[in-house]
Amino acid sequence: MSISSESTDGGDIATDHHDQQENLGPTNLEPFEEMRLLLARIAELKRQMNSPTSSSVELVAQNENEKRPRALSCFMMLIMYRSWRRDFVWRRKNCIRQMRKSTEESFDKKLEEQMEEVKRVAKLENKALRAEHEELSTAHKNLKEEMKEQQKMDALKQQKETNDKIDSLKKDQQEQFANMIRGMEQKQKNEQEALQRNIQAMVVAELEKCQNKQQQTIDALTEKLTGSIDQLSLKNQELSDVHKKLMEEMKKQREMDALKQQTETNDKIDSLIKDQEQYANMIRGMEQKQKDGHEELQRKMDESLKTVEAMVVAELEQQELSNANKFVEIEQKNELNIVHLQKTVATLCDIGLINRWNSAACHPDLALSEPDRLIVQHNGEDWGSVRTEKPLLSKNPYFEVKILEEKGNIFVGLATIQMPLDKAHVGYHEGTYGYLSDGAFWGDEAEGCSRLINGEKPKFGVGDVVGCGVNLGTRQIIYTKNGERLDTANLFVDSAVDLFPCVSLGRPGTKIEANFGPDFKYKF
Repeated sequence: MSISSESTDGGDIATDHHDQQENLGPTNLEPFEEMRLLLARIAELKRQMNSPTSSSVELVAQNENEKRPRALSCFMMLIMYRSWRRDFVWRRKNCIRQMRKSTEESFDKKLEEQMEEVKRVAKLENKALRAEHEELSTAHKNLKEEMKEQQKMDALKQQKETNDKIDSLKKDQQEQFANMIRGMEQKQKNEQEALQRNIQAMVVAELEKCQNKQQQTIDALTEKLTGSIDQLSLKNQELSDVHKKLMEEMKKQREMDALKQQTETNDKIDSLIKDQEQYANMIRGMEQKQKDGHEELQRKMDESLKTVEAMVVAELEQQELSNANKFVEIEQKNELNIVHLQKTVATLCDIGLINRWNSAACHPDLALSEPDRLIVQHNGEDWGSVRTEKPLLSKNPYFEVKILEEKGNIFVGLATIQMPLDKAHVGYHEGTYGYLSDGAFWGDEAEGCSRLINGEKPKFGVGDVVGCGVNLGTRQIIYTKNGERLDTANLFVDSAVDLFPCVSLGRPGTKIEANFGPDFKYKF
């Protein structure tokens, strides 16, 4: 049964289309997967077209039968490949465009964030630099002030060291010259003593020699005389004459020996005196040289001292002039500050914001400092008290006293206007309360007098700060020492309205300073 070419072609086309669908696979594949399948299909078709067959007849028939469908299939595959390629290129460009756009947006966003971070960091750094600049400026000012003070101190120290060196140099040179003179005097004295000893030794030796010689002569004569008594008796007269002659000769010999010895001694003494004079001349020459050297050195020292003194005087005059100008400026500022402070104190006292000691309620032996009236000094013999101008202030019912000098007992407390200022101390009179420097608390008779707290005495003295006040809510008395509150659990006042701050001083020379606020050592 024969098959028509149309049916064959149709069948081949259908078959080829079916094979194409099988080879292409699903259409929803990825672009890269589709390209891979198309390339594989094209390569397979090329292999089929180029592969040799065993039968040329079959090859010819097959080529005739498959020529048209294969060409059509290749054409369709080429069209699909080109379409896929265009789609792939478009997709890739679109993907690249989107990636570039997202990258640019991300980069712009990051760049903007980085710029904001840089601005924020720069702002913080500028702020820190400004603060550091201010600190450096302040430190520079402080350093300049410290350098000025250090220069002043160095100048004073250098002046003091220069004066000390000059004094030390003078003292050392004077001591050195004195030691040299003493040494030369001692040496001269020793030489003179040695010379005298030598002269005495030589005189004694010569005298002994002469005595020995005379004794030898006498011994020889005695031997001659005792040699023969007969001859002696016979020649007694002759011997007497000889003896006389001998005595005369001996006398002459002695005189000659003595004269000779005296001459030799005088010659030696003259020689020694000449030597001594030479030594004295040498010593005088050395002393003159030393004196000349000392005078030259003294002259040079005087010139150096004059030069140094001139420089020091000039520098001191310049420094004194500068200090005088500064002192004038400081005094002017202090005067202005004092005037301003006096006005401020007077204004505050007038409006009742601060308190001070009352000169009209003060014992005659107590002296008050002006114009603030805070310091009290005892200049008499008996007890004396002083109270303030105003009673305890409602805004500040407390005051403190610093002990500057203590020559006797001191009372710090609260007094009434009825308490005498000369007969009793605060705390002894009725309605008054006081803290004694030996540590005892004095109060109203109803509360008891001179009671101790916890069996101990909180004494106070020079340098201590003692406080006294009233708790207006509970009417309890407050005593403090050096910023620490003391135990006053059982001490109360009847009323704080008519109580005035008061101190009582018992011995001359005692001195205190009051503080009526608002800056106290005891912190409420």
